[in-house]
Amino acid sequence: MGLSLTLLAGIALTLLANSNIIQTGPGFPWKGVLNSLGEALIVAVVLSLLVDPLAQHQLAVEWGRDLYWSIFSPDAPDDFKEGLQALAAPSGYIRRCTYEINLSRSDNRRDDTVELEVLVRAEGVVLDRRGFRPLDTVFVFARHDGTPSEYKLWSFRSRHTKGVEYSGRDLQLLNALKIQSSGRTVLDQSTLTDAAKIPFRGEYENLRKVATTRRRSDYFPLFQNRVVLEQVFLIRGDAVDDLDISIVQLGGVTLDKNVEVRPDGSKVIEYRTSAVAFPGQASMLEWRPWQVADNA
Repeated sequence: MGLSLTLLAGIALTLLANSNIIQTGPGFPWKGVLNSLGEALIVAVVLSLLVDPLAQHQLAVEWGRDLYWSIFSPDAPDDFKEGLQALAAPSGYIRRCTYEINLSRSDNRRDDTVELEVLVRAEGVVLDRRGFRPLDTVFVFARHDGTPSEYKLWSFRSRHTKGVEYSGRDLQLLNALKIQSSGRTVLDQSTLTDAAKIPFRGEYENLRKVATTRRRSDYFPLFQNRVVLEQVFLIRGDAVDDLDISIVQLGGVTLDKNVEVRPDGSKVIEYRTSAVAFPGQASMLEWRPWQVADNA
């Protein structure tokens, strides 16, 4: 339809330019312009009809046979088939991610900071038919003053395999940690070769524990590199009573909280959401002193 209309427009413009309807002369250059435009449209249609099919045919001859063979043949290279699978499907998803967050007062009472310790518990499901173990990198942002934060624990376990666990010191000895110029501490999980693969449809639990510092009015982003179906946030510590705390899932709403007072008088604040979080979509933990919140 598009080519037909373009061809008709080209013919109409050419006929119009060569008719007596359009005036000629130095002050009327439209005849030449319309004639050139009409010829250009006709040439474009001809090229579309001839060159495009030729290009498609050439692509099918040179690439099509090899491509279909690589996809369907059992003799195709494994790396090619694995690459196609990696592009076509996710390696898995996180059924539930629980963040256990401890906010405590700084040892230096004159310092306007809080100590922040975060334990991330990701309960995942494997969708990769080749099995799965963590091979990507994860990171934690620098402390409030730009110095590196600290990894204190990493573990990977499942009922399908023998679990592994590394302390922060172990991660350093394995050269799994790198400090970037921005101050971020990056953990390369591919260096943790003792972690066994979890089979297709298998479930696993991946723990990461980090320690850092923040200002008394600050925020901390929490996110994963896989789809997360449910998120739970448990916040405790001796600084909790001093702070107005909230969590917002970016692109969503501020989460409702549930406060539980333990028999020892300590407080645990729980936030929970079943809104799906996509890879990289952060939930923002924010806090500020109550007196600042009251005056706002």
